[in-house]
Order: sequence, then C-alpha cells, then structure tokens
Amino acid sequence: MSRRKQKEFAVPANIKAGLTSIIAGNETIIASMLDVPSESTEDLLNSILSVMQMNSLSAEMLLGSFFQKELLSTYCVTVLNKSGKGGEATLAGRIASCWARPDFKAGISDVVKDVGSEDVPPPPTKKLRLEEENAPPPTLVTFNPAHLAKVASLCTQYASAEPFPHIVLHDVLENSDHPKHVLSEVVGNLKVEFKEVSVYLLSSYFAIKVGIS
Repeated sequence: MSRRKQKEFAVPANIKAGLTSIIAGNETIIASMLDVPSESTEDLLNSILSVMQMNSLSAEMLLGSFFQKELLSTYCVTVLNKSGKGGEATLAGRIASCWARPDFKAGISDVVKDVGSEDVPPPPTKKLRLEEENAPPPTLVTFNPAHLAKVASLCTQYASAEPFPHIVLHDVLENSDHPKHVLSEVVGNLKVEFKEVSVYLLSSYFAIKVGIS
C-alpha cells in the first residue's frame, strides 16, 4: 500500500513579507515570545512558520493568538498607515487583510525607523511588563487545617444536608483577615461612574456593603 504524501505547508510570498515586516524592529520581543535565542530576522521567520505549520494557523490566527495588542497597534499605525484601535482579534484581521494583497511589500527600513522613534515606543510584552512592576510578592493563602483534618466528615455532612446538598464553613482560610484586605483593595481601586438611577445606586451600595461586612 502506498503511503499518502503529507501536504506541503506553503506560505505565499506576500504573507512572508508581512511576517518579515512585523519582525523588523521587534526582534527582541518576538524572540522572547518564541523563547528562541536568535534574534536574526531569518531565524525568527522560520520559527514563526514552524509554529504556523505545527498548529495549522493562518496569519490572522497567529497574530491574534500570540502577538500583543500594543505591538499590533503600533504596527498598524506606523507601517500600514491604518487605525491602531481595537483588540488583538480586530488588529490581527486588519493586518492580515493587508498582507493578503499579492503585491504587499512592506519596507523593513520603514518599520525600524517608525517603531524606533520617540513618539512610538516599542510595545512591551507581558513578560517585560511583569518584570518592571515593583509589586510586593503575593501573600500565601492556606486553608484552615482544622477543616482539612475532617474532610471525610464534611463530605458526609454535605451529601446529607437538606433540602439540597450544601455545607457552611466558617473561617475557611487560616488567615481570615486576608479576604477582607483583598476586597478592600479591589473596592478602593474601582473607578466607577455611577448612573443617576436610584435602583442602580441602591443595589451597588448594598452589594459592596454586604461584601465588606
């Protein structure tokens, strides 16, 4: 029996040109994203094509799934002269439609010049943003060991409860004040513009008041 030939993964020249143009000026970011040591445009392009082949991704799916919104927005504005508004999916579709033109040939020099300008700083990745934040380490939250020691009896209590299976646990966490601190921080950082509707204001106030207490 003859073995069926594996379908060759072919990427049109215009899509390769588009990928090359978005790599240019963003080599470090994309290398970090792909977790590859080389920042060579050719190596990065080959790595991206491998990802597309292994996951059967179109250019639009690749951009929307793996590229940051800031990078896509900057590319749209500085390279394609298109709007930079929208989320990852919208921006990816906008870019992919430009790349789909058979005559697409973005100049690499233009990309480097625009992305490197002071007006348009290179967009950071999620990894870089996390490293730059000087946030304190997260507090370790542990369950109350008293509850953990009687899991079997709690399961029985839950299953036999009436009128439906349920259970009420007090002091679930070892540090009972931690949830209050979290809620207080969240509420304190909320930026809400209340609507002038009595029912809305009343329900919002009641929900927050009950949550804190």
